[in-house]
Amino acid sequence: MNILGIDPSIVCTGWCLLNTEKGWFRNGEIKSKNKDVARLLDIENGIKDQLIIKIQLAVMERMVYSPHYGHASGNLELEGILKRLFYIEEVPLVLVSPPTLKKFVTGSGKSQKNEILRAAYQKWNISASEHIVEALALARIGEMILKKDNKEYIDNLKKYEKEVLKTLLKKEE
Repeated sequence: MNILGIDPSIVCTGWCLLNTEKGWFRNGEIKSKNKDVARLLDIENGIKDQLIIKIQLAVMERMVYSPHYGHASGNLELEGILKRLFYIEEVPLVLVSPPTLKKFVTGSGKSQKNEILRAAYQKWNISASEHIVEALALARIGEMILKKDNKEYIDNLKKYEKEVLKTLLKKEE
């Protein structure tokens, strides 16, 4: 199974392509010096480049609007563009809220970036930018969703990971 995790941002979009059968992943960041629509197109094309192989599921962090968060409207536009891309490419998409992502990695939905980076290193032995780490975590959430019927896999999850899965599966109903 190939799962694509995306941490979207018009400043720097992180992505991680995870193959659960062979146990490999590759990742990267998409940055653009362009402005406005050209920047959005650059990011869309960067994600589209990852779709050259069959993706069973894409998992993306949901953008949350806050007047205190810079680039809010551009990030919301980006979310819409990427949702459209996955719809056109017929790739199922799951959106994950920031607190749910944090809880999956650390056990707490209120964790700070440094706590997420530390927990990801302990869980998956990855030391990378916050964008790539969060994209990997999103891909791992996708793995958990796709393996929801595998009792042995589910039994090995931590309690808080099972809670995240339950929350996400409720949203899909």
